[in-house]
Amino acid sequence: MAAAYFFVFAVRFPLTKYYDGLTDIGAITGYSRQAAGAYSACILVLFAGYLIAWRGARGLPYKQARCPVYAMALLFGVIAFSLYPITAIDTYVYLAWGRVWAYYGANPFLVAPASFPQDPLTAFTGCWADDTTPYGPLWTWLSAIPGLVAGKDLLAGLLLMKALALASYLGAGLAISHALSSVDGSIRAPGLLLFLWNPLIVLEVVGNAHNDGVMVFLALLAVALIVSRRPLAGFLALTLSVLTKYATVLVAPVFLLHALANVPGWRRRARLVAMVAVSCAALAALLTAPFWAGKEMLSVFWPREMPGSTVPASYLYTAARSLFPAHAADVFRWGRLAAVGLFCLWQLWATYRRPRHWLAASFEVLFFVLFLGNTFYSWYLVWPLAFAFFTEKDYIPERAILFSFLALLSVSLYGYVGVWWGWKVTQSSRLALPIICLPPLLLSLWAWLRPVLRRSGRQKA
Repeated sequence: MAAAYFFVFAVRFPLTKYYDGLTDIGAITGYSRQAAGAYSACILVLFAGYLIAWRGARGLPYKQARCPVYAMALLFGVIAFSLYPITAIDTYVYLAWGRVWAYYGANPFLVAPASFPQDPLTAFTGCWADDTTPYGPLWTWLSAIPGLVAGKDLLAGLLLMKALALASYLGAGLAISHALSSVDGSIRAPGLLLFLWNPLIVLEVVGNAHNDGVMVFLALLAVALIVSRRPLAGFLALTLSVLTKYATVLVAPVFLLHALANVPGWRRRARLVAMVAVSCAALAALLTAPFWAGKEMLSVFWPREMPGSTVPASYLYTAARSLFPAHAADVFRWGRLAAVGLFCLWQLWATYRRPRHWLAASFEVLFFVLFLGNTFYSWYLVWPLAFAFFTEKDYIPERAILFSFLALLSVSLYGYVGVWWGWKVTQSSRLALPIICLPPLLLSLWAWLRPVLRRSGRQKA
Protein backbone atom coordinates (compact mmCIF):
# COMPACT_ATOMS: atom_id res chain seq x y z
CA MET A 1 0.00 0.00 0.00
CA ALA A 2 2.79 2.42 0.86
CA ALA A 3 4.51 1.64 -2.44
CA ALA A 4 1.26 2.29 -4.33
CA TYR A 5 0.76 5.64 -2.61
CA PHE A 6 4.36 6.61 -3.26
CA PHE A 7 4.95 5.53 -6.87
CA VAL A 8 1.47 6.00 -8.34
CA PHE A 9 0.59 9.23 -6.51
CA ALA A 10 3.42 11.08 -4.76
CA VAL A 11 6.09 10.52 -7.44
CA ARG A 12 3.77 11.30 -10.35
CA PHE A 13 1.88 14.21 -8.77
CA PRO A 14 4.25 16.03 -6.39
CA LEU A 15 2.89 19.18 -4.79
CA THR A 16 6.14 21.05 -5.30
CA LYS A 17 5.92 20.59 -9.07
CA TYR A 18 2.29 21.41 -9.77
CA TYR A 19 1.28 23.73 -6.91
CA ASP A 20 1.39 26.94 -9.00
CA GLY A 21 -1.33 25.89 -11.43
CA LEU A 22 -4.89 24.59 -11.39
CA THR A 23 -4.90 21.14 -12.94
CA ASP A 24 -6.07 17.62 -12.13
CA ILE A 25 -5.09 13.99 -12.46
CA GLY A 26 -6.45 13.66 -16.00
CA ALA A 27 -4.82 16.80 -17.38
CA ILE A 28 -1.43 16.01 -15.81
CA THR A 29 -1.39 12.52 -17.38
CA GLY A 30 -2.70 13.65 -20.75
CA TYR A 31 -5.90 11.65 -20.28
CA SER A 32 -4.01 8.55 -21.41
CA ARG A 33 -5.43 5.06 -21.19
CA GLN A 34 -2.27 3.85 -19.49
CA ALA A 35 -2.73 6.46 -16.73
CA ALA A 36 -6.38 5.49 -16.27
CA GLY A 37 -5.39 1.84 -16.02
CA ALA A 38 -2.60 2.60 -13.57
CA TYR A 39 -4.95 4.61 -11.36
CA SER A 40 -7.65 1.91 -11.36
CA ALA A 41 -5.09 -0.83 -10.69
CA CYS A 42 -3.66 1.21 -7.83
CA ILE A 43 -7.07 1.59 -6.20
CA LEU A 44 -7.61 -2.17 -6.49
CA VAL A 45 -4.21 -2.83 -4.90
CA LEU A 46 -4.85 -0.36 -2.09
CA PHE A 47 -8.21 -1.87 -1.17
CA ALA A 48 -6.90 -5.43 -1.50
CA GLY A 49 -4.14 -4.61 0.98
CA TYR A 50 -6.63 -2.76 3.16
CA LEU A 51 -8.98 -5.75 3.37
CA ILE A 52 -6.15 -8.21 4.01
CA ALA A 53 -4.85 -6.02 6.83
CA TRP A 54 -8.35 -5.73 8.31
CA ARG A 55 -8.77 -9.50 8.38
CA GLY A 56 -5.39 -9.86 10.04
CA ALA A 57 -6.08 -7.17 12.63
CA ARG A 58 -9.34 -8.84 13.69
CA GLY A 59 -7.36 -11.65 15.27
CA LEU A 60 -4.80 -9.49 17.06
CA PRO A 61 -4.90 -7.85 20.49
CA TYR A 62 -4.70 -4.08 20.39
CA LYS A 63 -1.30 -3.89 22.11
CA GLN A 64 0.19 -6.08 19.39
CA ALA A 65 -1.50 -4.26 16.51
CA ARG A 66 -1.23 -0.61 17.50
CA CYS A 67 2.43 -0.06 16.56
CA PRO A 68 2.17 -1.31 12.96
CA VAL A 69 -1.22 0.37 12.51
CA TYR A 70 0.03 3.78 13.66
CA ALA A 71 3.42 3.43 11.96
CA MET A 72 1.91 2.67 8.57
CA ALA A 73 -0.77 5.33 9.02
CA LEU A 74 1.98 7.87 9.67
CA LEU A 75 3.83 6.68 6.56
CA PHE A 76 0.67 6.88 4.43
CA GLY A 77 -0.01 10.37 5.80
CA VAL A 78 3.50 11.64 5.10
CA ILE A 79 3.36 10.33 1.53
CA ALA A 80 -0.06 11.90 0.96
CA PHE A 81 1.25 15.14 2.51
CA SER A 82 3.57 15.53 -0.50
CA LEU A 83 0.76 14.94 -3.00
CA TYR A 84 -0.75 17.65 -5.17
CA PRO A 85 -4.56 17.79 -4.65
CA ILE A 86 -5.35 15.93 -7.86
CA THR A 87 -9.15 15.91 -7.79
CA ALA A 88 -10.18 19.16 -6.06
CA ILE A 89 -9.04 22.77 -5.72
CA ASP A 90 -10.62 23.26 -2.29
CA THR A 91 -7.31 23.85 -0.52
CA TYR A 92 -6.62 26.87 -2.69
CA VAL A 93 -10.09 28.25 -2.02
CA TYR A 94 -9.66 27.76 1.74
CA LEU A 95 -6.54 29.91 1.58
CA ALA A 96 -8.30 32.59 -0.44
CA TRP A 97 -11.25 32.81 1.97
CA GLY A 98 -8.85 32.90 4.90
CA ARG A 99 -6.96 35.82 3.35
CA VAL A 100 -10.19 37.75 2.73
CA TRP A 101 -10.49 38.08 6.50
CA ALA A 102 -6.92 37.82 7.78
CA TYR A 103 -5.23 40.02 5.18
CA TYR A 104 -7.94 42.37 3.93
CA GLY A 105 -10.12 42.56 7.05
CA ALA A 106 -13.30 41.76 5.08
CA ASN A 107 -16.00 39.34 6.15
CA PRO A 108 -15.65 36.13 4.05
CA PHE A 109 -19.29 35.29 4.80
CA LEU A 110 -20.27 38.39 2.82
CA VAL A 111 -17.27 39.16 0.59
CA ALA A 112 -15.99 36.78 -2.11
CA PRO A 113 -12.32 36.42 -3.20
CA ALA A 114 -13.21 38.03 -6.55
CA SER A 115 -13.52 41.33 -4.68
CA PHE A 116 -9.70 41.34 -4.50
CA PRO A 117 -8.58 40.57 -8.06
CA GLN A 118 -5.09 41.89 -7.27
CA ASP A 119 -4.50 39.11 -4.74
CA PRO A 120 -2.43 36.30 -6.30
CA LEU A 121 -4.57 33.63 -4.63
CA THR A 122 -7.75 34.83 -6.34
CA ALA A 123 -6.53 33.34 -9.62
CA PHE A 124 -6.56 29.89 -8.00
CA THR A 125 -10.19 29.94 -6.83
CA GLY A 126 -11.67 28.90 -10.18
CA CYS A 127 -15.46 28.76 -10.21
CA TRP A 128 -15.52 29.66 -6.48
CA ALA A 129 -14.12 33.16 -6.99
CA ASP A 130 -17.54 34.81 -6.71
CA ASP A 131 -18.74 32.71 -3.76
CA THR A 132 -18.63 33.53 -0.09
CA THR A 133 -17.53 30.86 2.36
CA PRO A 134 -20.08 28.09 3.04
CA TYR A 135 -18.18 26.82 6.09
CA GLY A 136 -18.42 27.55 9.77
CA PRO A 137 -16.69 30.36 11.67
CA LEU A 138 -14.14 28.04 13.30
CA TRP A 139 -12.89 27.02 9.88
CA THR A 140 -12.54 30.70 8.97
CA TRP A 141 -10.35 31.19 12.05
CA LEU A 142 -8.24 28.13 11.18
CA SER A 143 -7.83 28.91 7.49
CA ALA A 144 -6.90 32.50 8.29
CA ILE A 145 -3.71 31.32 10.00
CA PRO A 146 -2.06 29.84 6.86
CA GLY A 147 -3.40 32.75 4.82
CA LEU A 148 -1.80 35.24 7.20
CA VAL A 149 1.44 33.41 8.05
CA ALA A 150 2.26 32.36 4.49
CA GLY A 151 1.26 35.69 2.96
CA LYS A 152 1.62 35.54 -0.82
CA ASP A 153 3.76 32.39 -0.68
CA LEU A 154 1.34 29.90 -2.19
CA LEU A 155 3.43 26.79 -1.53
CA ALA A 156 3.93 27.70 2.13
CA GLY A 157 0.19 28.25 2.52
CA LEU A 158 -0.61 24.89 0.93
CA LEU A 159 1.92 23.11 3.15
CA LEU A 160 0.38 24.67 6.26
CA MET A 161 -3.08 23.54 5.15
CA LYS A 162 -1.66 20.07 4.51
CA ALA A 163 -0.08 20.04 7.98
CA LEU A 164 -3.46 20.83 9.52
CA ALA A 165 -5.03 18.01 7.49
CA LEU A 166 -2.33 15.51 8.52
CA ALA A 167 -2.70 16.47 12.18
CA SER A 168 -6.49 16.01 12.02
CA TYR A 169 -6.06 12.60 10.35
CA LEU A 170 -3.70 11.31 13.05
CA GLY A 171 -5.72 12.98 15.81
CA ALA A 172 -8.87 11.26 14.60
CA GLY A 173 -7.09 7.92 14.90
CA LEU A 174 -6.13 8.65 18.51
CA ALA A 175 -9.71 9.66 19.31
CA ILE A 176 -11.08 6.46 17.74
CA SER A 177 -8.61 4.33 19.68
CA HIS A 178 -9.58 5.95 22.99
CA ALA A 179 -13.30 5.71 22.27
CA LEU A 180 -13.12 2.06 21.18
CA SER A 181 -11.36 1.13 24.40
CA SER A 182 -14.57 2.08 26.22
CA VAL A 183 -17.18 1.23 23.57
CA ASP A 184 -15.94 -2.18 22.40
CA GLY A 185 -12.35 -3.11 23.12
CA SER A 186 -12.63 -6.33 21.07
CA ILE A 187 -12.73 -4.35 17.82
CA ARG A 188 -10.22 -1.69 18.84
CA ALA A 189 -7.45 -2.85 16.50
CA PRO A 190 -9.55 -3.52 13.38
CA GLY A 191 -11.67 -0.45 14.00
CA LEU A 192 -8.63 1.80 14.21
CA LEU A 193 -7.12 0.24 11.10
CA LEU A 194 -10.34 0.58 9.14
CA PHE A 195 -10.24 4.34 9.61
CA LEU A 196 -6.54 5.15 9.38
CA TRP A 197 -5.78 2.81 6.49
CA ASN A 198 -8.88 3.62 4.45
CA PRO A 199 -7.55 4.86 1.06
CA LEU A 200 -10.37 7.38 0.70
CA ILE A 201 -9.50 8.88 4.09
CA VAL A 202 -5.80 9.05 3.20
CA LEU A 203 -6.30 10.57 -0.26
CA GLU A 204 -9.16 12.94 0.52
CA VAL A 205 -8.33 14.08 4.06
CA VAL A 206 -4.54 14.33 3.67
CA GLY A 207 -3.92 14.20 -0.07
CA ASN A 208 -6.58 16.74 -1.03
CA ALA A 209 -6.57 18.38 2.43
CA HIS A 210 -10.35 18.73 2.71
CA ASN A 211 -11.62 20.42 5.86
CA ASP A 212 -13.91 17.43 6.43
CA GLY A 213 -10.91 15.91 8.23
CA VAL A 214 -10.92 18.66 10.87
CA MET A 215 -14.69 18.40 11.26
CA VAL A 216 -14.46 14.63 11.72
CA PHE A 217 -11.53 14.84 14.16
CA LEU A 218 -13.51 17.17 16.43
CA ALA A 219 -16.60 14.93 16.21
CA LEU A 220 -14.51 11.89 17.14
CA LEU A 221 -12.94 13.86 19.98
CA ALA A 222 -16.50 14.49 21.17
CA VAL A 223 -17.16 10.74 21.08
CA ALA A 224 -14.00 10.02 23.08
CA LEU A 225 -14.96 12.60 25.72
CA ILE A 226 -18.56 11.42 26.01
CA VAL A 227 -17.59 7.78 26.49
CA SER A 228 -15.10 8.98 29.13
CA ARG A 229 -18.05 10.41 31.11
CA ARG A 230 -17.21 14.02 30.25
CA PRO A 231 -20.35 14.95 28.33
CA LEU A 232 -20.04 18.74 28.64
CA ALA A 233 -16.52 18.72 27.17
CA GLY A 234 -17.76 16.30 24.52
CA PHE A 235 -20.54 18.63 23.41
CA LEU A 236 -18.16 21.57 23.31
CA ALA A 237 -15.97 19.52 20.96
CA LEU A 238 -19.02 18.63 18.87
CA THR A 239 -19.92 22.33 18.72
CA LEU A 240 -16.44 23.04 17.35
CA SER A 241 -17.01 20.31 14.76
CA VAL A 242 -20.29 21.88 13.67
CA LEU A 243 -18.65 25.31 13.53
CA THR A 244 -16.04 23.88 11.19
CA LYS A 245 -18.48 22.36 8.73
CA TYR A 246 -22.15 22.11 9.55
CA ALA A 247 -22.80 18.47 8.63
CA THR A 248 -22.23 17.05 12.11
CA VAL A 249 -25.15 19.03 13.53
CA LEU A 250 -27.25 16.12 12.24
CA VAL A 251 -25.80 13.75 14.85
CA ALA A 252 -26.13 16.16 17.79
CA PRO A 253 -29.60 14.83 18.85
CA VAL A 254 -28.27 11.26 18.83
CA PHE A 255 -25.28 12.29 20.96
CA LEU A 256 -27.53 14.10 23.42
CA LEU A 257 -29.96 11.20 23.75
CA HIS A 258 -27.10 8.83 24.47
CA ALA A 259 -25.57 11.20 27.03
CA LEU A 260 -28.90 11.59 28.84
CA ALA A 261 -29.35 7.81 28.97
CA ASN A 262 -26.20 7.61 31.09
CA VAL A 263 -27.33 10.26 33.59
CA PRO A 264 -29.62 9.05 36.39
CA GLY A 265 -32.62 11.14 37.39
CA TRP A 266 -34.58 13.82 35.53
CA ARG A 267 -33.09 16.67 37.57
CA ARG A 268 -29.56 15.73 36.60
CA ARG A 269 -30.62 15.30 33.00
CA ALA A 270 -32.26 18.73 32.96
CA ARG A 271 -29.14 20.22 34.51
CA LEU A 272 -26.96 18.58 31.84
CA VAL A 273 -29.20 19.87 29.04
CA ALA A 274 -29.08 23.39 30.46
CA MET A 275 -25.29 23.31 30.89
CA VAL A 276 -24.77 21.98 27.37
CA ALA A 277 -27.15 24.52 25.83
CA VAL A 278 -25.61 27.51 27.60
CA SER A 279 -21.98 26.47 27.13
CA CYS A 280 -22.32 25.50 23.46
CA ALA A 281 -24.32 28.64 22.65
CA ALA A 282 -21.66 30.79 24.35
CA LEU A 283 -18.88 29.06 22.43
CA ALA A 284 -20.74 29.45 19.13
CA ALA A 285 -21.44 33.12 19.84
CA LEU A 286 -17.80 33.78 20.72
CA LEU A 287 -16.49 32.28 17.47
CA THR A 288 -19.23 33.76 15.30
CA ALA A 289 -19.23 37.30 16.72
CA PRO A 290 -16.49 38.72 14.44
CA PHE A 291 -18.46 37.63 11.35
CA TRP A 292 -22.07 38.06 12.39
CA ALA A 293 -24.04 40.01 9.80
CA GLY A 294 -27.62 39.00 10.45
CA LYS A 295 -29.75 36.55 8.55
CA GLU A 296 -27.59 36.77 5.41
CA MET A 297 -25.14 34.42 7.09
CA LEU A 298 -27.85 31.77 7.35
CA SER A 299 -28.30 31.53 3.57
CA VAL A 300 -25.68 28.78 3.51
CA PHE A 301 -28.27 26.39 4.98
CA TRP A 302 -30.57 26.80 1.99
CA PRO A 303 -29.78 25.27 -1.41
CA ARG A 304 -28.66 27.83 -3.94
CA GLU A 305 -30.25 25.83 -6.74
CA MET A 306 -32.28 22.71 -7.25
CA PRO A 307 -30.34 19.48 -7.84
CA GLY A 308 -28.90 18.90 -11.27
CA SER A 309 -27.63 15.65 -12.66
CA THR A 310 -24.52 15.85 -10.49
CA VAL A 311 -26.21 14.71 -7.27
CA PRO A 312 -27.88 11.43 -6.30
CA ALA A 313 -31.11 13.19 -5.33
CA SER A 314 -31.48 14.45 -8.91
CA TYR A 315 -33.23 11.21 -9.84
CA LEU A 316 -35.91 11.89 -7.25
CA TYR A 317 -36.19 15.46 -8.49
CA THR A 318 -36.66 14.17 -12.05
CA ALA A 319 -39.47 11.93 -10.81
CA ALA A 320 -41.08 14.87 -9.00
CA ARG A 321 -41.01 16.92 -12.21
CA SER A 322 -42.74 14.10 -14.07
CA LEU A 323 -45.46 13.61 -11.47
CA PHE A 324 -45.93 17.22 -10.30
CA PRO A 325 -44.62 19.46 -13.10
CA ALA A 326 -46.09 22.66 -11.63
CA HIS A 327 -44.81 22.12 -8.08
CA ALA A 328 -41.79 19.86 -8.55
CA ALA A 329 -39.40 22.07 -6.58
CA ASP A 330 -41.66 22.32 -3.53
CA VAL A 331 -42.58 18.64 -3.63
CA PHE A 332 -38.94 17.64 -3.80
CA ARG A 333 -37.79 20.08 -1.10
CA TRP A 334 -40.45 19.19 1.45
CA GLY A 335 -40.43 15.52 0.53
CA ARG A 336 -36.70 15.37 1.08
CA LEU A 337 -36.96 17.16 4.43
CA ALA A 338 -39.73 14.81 5.51
CA ALA A 339 -37.71 11.74 4.50
CA VAL A 340 -34.62 12.93 6.36
CA GLY A 341 -36.70 13.90 9.40
CA LEU A 342 -38.45 10.54 9.58
CA PHE A 343 -35.20 8.65 9.19
CA CYS A 344 -33.56 10.69 11.94
CA LEU A 345 -36.54 10.04 14.22
CA TRP A 346 -36.23 6.32 13.50
CA GLN A 347 -32.56 6.38 14.51
CA LEU A 348 -33.37 8.41 17.62
CA TRP A 349 -35.96 5.81 18.58
CA ALA A 350 -33.42 3.05 18.03
CA THR A 351 -30.94 4.93 20.23
CA TYR A 352 -33.59 5.45 22.90
CA ARG A 353 -34.29 1.71 22.98
CA ARG A 354 -30.60 0.79 22.81
CA PRO A 355 -28.33 3.63 24.00
CA ARG A 356 -25.27 1.70 22.83
CA HIS A 357 -26.62 2.08 19.28
CA TRP A 358 -25.76 5.79 19.17
CA LEU A 359 -22.60 5.57 17.04
CA ALA A 360 -24.24 3.20 14.58
CA ALA A 361 -27.18 5.62 14.45
CA SER A 362 -24.79 8.50 13.72
CA PHE A 363 -23.36 6.52 10.82
CA GLU A 364 -26.83 5.69 9.48
CA VAL A 365 -28.03 9.31 9.64
CA LEU A 366 -25.04 10.71 7.76
CA PHE A 367 -25.04 7.79 5.34
CA PHE A 368 -28.71 8.38 4.50
CA VAL A 369 -28.36 12.16 4.19
CA LEU A 370 -25.68 11.74 1.52
CA PHE A 371 -28.28 10.22 -0.80
CA LEU A 372 -30.68 13.12 -0.42
CA GLY A 373 -28.25 16.01 -0.18
CA ASN A 374 -28.27 18.89 -2.60
CA THR A 375 -24.63 18.24 -3.51
CA PHE A 376 -22.54 15.09 -3.55
CA TYR A 377 -18.76 14.80 -3.67
CA SER A 378 -16.73 11.69 -2.91
CA TRP A 379 -15.01 13.29 0.10
CA TYR A 380 -18.39 13.75 1.78
CA LEU A 381 -18.13 10.03 2.52
CA VAL A 382 -15.68 10.98 5.27
CA TRP A 383 -18.74 12.03 7.34
CA PRO A 384 -20.28 8.59 7.87
CA LEU A 385 -16.87 6.87 7.71
CA ALA A 386 -15.97 8.57 10.99
CA PHE A 387 -18.59 6.45 12.77
CA ALA A 388 -18.35 3.26 10.70
CA PHE A 389 -15.73 1.52 12.77
CA PHE A 390 -17.35 1.40 16.19
CA THR A 391 -19.35 -1.71 15.41
CA GLU A 392 -19.24 -4.75 13.15
CA LYS A 393 -23.03 -5.10 13.05
CA ASP A 394 -25.51 -4.30 10.27
CA TYR A 395 -22.75 -4.47 7.63
CA ILE A 396 -21.61 -1.00 8.64
CA PRO A 397 -17.86 -1.55 8.01
CA GLU A 398 -18.65 -3.40 4.78
CA ARG A 399 -20.84 -0.54 3.55
CA ALA A 400 -18.15 1.99 4.41
CA ILE A 401 -15.49 0.01 2.57
CA LEU A 402 -17.67 -0.56 -0.48
CA PHE A 403 -18.70 3.10 -0.64
CA SER A 404 -15.08 4.24 -0.33
CA PHE A 405 -13.84 1.86 -3.01
CA LEU A 406 -16.50 2.80 -5.56
CA ALA A 407 -16.06 6.52 -4.90
CA LEU A 408 -12.32 6.41 -5.56
CA LEU A 409 -12.72 4.12 -8.56
CA SER A 410 -15.22 6.54 -10.11
CA VAL A 411 -12.39 9.05 -10.66
CA SER A 412 -11.58 6.95 -13.74
CA LEU A 413 -15.01 7.83 -15.13
CA TYR A 414 -14.84 11.53 -14.30
CA GLY A 415 -11.17 12.09 -15.07
CA TYR A 416 -10.65 9.84 -18.07
CA VAL A 417 -13.57 7.95 -19.65
CA GLY A 418 -15.82 11.00 -19.77
CA VAL A 419 -13.07 12.99 -21.50
CA TRP A 420 -12.41 10.25 -24.05
CA TRP A 421 -16.06 10.08 -25.02
CA GLY A 422 -16.62 13.81 -24.94
CA TRP A 423 -19.09 13.74 -22.05
CA LYS A 424 -20.02 16.75 -20.00
CA VAL A 425 -19.65 16.48 -16.23
CA THR A 426 -23.39 15.92 -15.90
CA GLN A 427 -23.25 12.96 -18.29
CA SER A 428 -20.35 11.39 -16.39
CA SER A 429 -22.29 11.87 -13.16
CA ARG A 430 -25.35 10.06 -14.49
CA LEU A 431 -23.21 6.98 -14.96
CA ALA A 432 -20.88 7.34 -12.00
CA LEU A 433 -23.38 8.12 -9.25
CA PRO A 434 -25.47 4.95 -9.60
CA ILE A 435 -22.25 2.93 -9.60
CA ILE A 436 -21.09 4.68 -6.41
CA CYS A 437 -24.39 4.77 -4.56
CA LEU A 438 -26.57 1.83 -5.51
CA PRO A 439 -24.47 -1.11 -4.17
CA PRO A 440 -24.01 0.45 -0.68
CA LEU A 441 -27.68 1.48 -0.67
CA LEU A 442 -28.82 -2.05 -1.51
CA LEU A 443 -26.58 -3.43 1.23
CA SER A 444 -28.09 -0.86 3.59
CA LEU A 445 -31.63 -1.91 2.70
CA TRP A 446 -30.71 -5.51 3.40
CA ALA A 447 -29.19 -4.54 6.76
CA TRP A 448 -32.32 -2.57 7.72
CA LEU A 449 -34.82 -5.18 6.48
CA ARG A 450 -33.04 -8.31 7.72
CA PRO A 451 -34.22 -7.98 11.37
CA VAL A 452 -37.80 -7.48 10.17
CA LEU A 453 -37.61 -10.54 7.95
CA ARG A 454 -36.12 -12.58 10.78
CA ARG A 455 -38.91 -11.61 13.17
CA SER A 456 -41.48 -12.40 10.52
CA GLY A 457 -39.91 -15.83 9.98
CA ARG A 458 -39.95 -16.60 13.70
CA GLN A 459 -43.61 -15.65 13.99
CA LYS A 460 -44.53 -17.95 11.10
CA ALA A 461 -42.51 -20.77 12.65
